[in-house]
Amino acid sequence: RKLKKKDVPLLYWASASALGAFSLDPFDPAASRHLASAVAMLERALALDPDWNYGALHELVIQLSPSLPEALGGGIIRAERAYKQALAAAGGLRASPHVSYASSVCVGRQDYAAFREALEAALAVDPDADPSGRLANIIAQRNARRLLASAPQLFLILE
Repeated sequence: RKLKKKDVPLLYWASASALGAFSLDPFDPAASRHLASAVAMLERALALDPDWNYGALHELVIQLSPSLPEALGGGIIRAERAYKQALAAAGGLRASPHVSYASSVCVGRQDYAAFREALEAALAVDPDADPSGRLANIIAQRNARRLLASAPQLFLILE
């Protein structure tokens, strides 16, 4: 409760780094012991400033939610809601929410049509529309192209 809106960047990066460490090796006790704290920091950041940094918090939820049970604040429904919230917060200036959704939700559901639609939306973002996000958009679009090329390995049936 002592954390305020000014602390959201710290909460985001602490949460993202702990979740990243856990994703590298979910069987590492040192990484897994910080999982609950990482989720709590993310939830606190969302409560303080949900649209911070063009929806970066929502994007982290997109990536995390499909791997967590609903009882722990996860699930596909939450990821889909976070995707819509991230898109609204980004205002069309960020490609990364589309890439996160395609890789985290669409692949898991084996929904190739939604996967392709999301990645095409990512590729349609103009990287030069917002100079502060140019590099991030270029990287996200590179990932979108890589994912589209990898579709035959990611999906059992392509439509």
